[in-house]
Amino acid sequence: MKIEFRESDFKEFHYSYIFTNETSGTEFIDYQNIIPQDITSTGITLKVLTNSCNTGHNLMIMLFSGHNPILPKRIPKDGRRKGICFSAIAKVLSKTPQESNGEFSFVELRFTQFDKYGWEDIVEEYKDAQEAVSKLMKKIKVNEE
Repeated sequence: MKIEFRESDFKEFHYSYIFTNETSGTEFIDYQNIIPQDITSTGITLKVLTNSCNTGHNLMIMLFSGHNPILPKRIPKDGRRKGICFSAIAKVLSKTPQESNGEFSFVELRFTQFDKYGWEDIVEEYKDAQEAVSKLMKKIKVNEE
């Protein structure tokens, strides 16, 4: 059996995340240590450094397109600036330490102020990517049998 791949099968998109803890007034711009784990229609779960926030804190989260974003020297208070493709205010609903590495925790965020349609576009992009991967894996599995 022959499996044909298209370049589009491997097209990747990526968002880099940064945030300001509005409760403590601390900025977290180390986007390589802010990793999305799960998204919903009104929020996101992130893997973050444990000391970055706690349950009940308010965060201003910002997304940049790409792996190596050009970050502002100072995060704008309104979350808007060239290069920021989405921003939102979110409440930390829960915080769970990562079992294998206590330096990190998983935080569940619920957006309290955000562009609903902008976020729907991002969620749809993630869904489309997941669907494409699932189809590709199914195609490979079918051809293995």
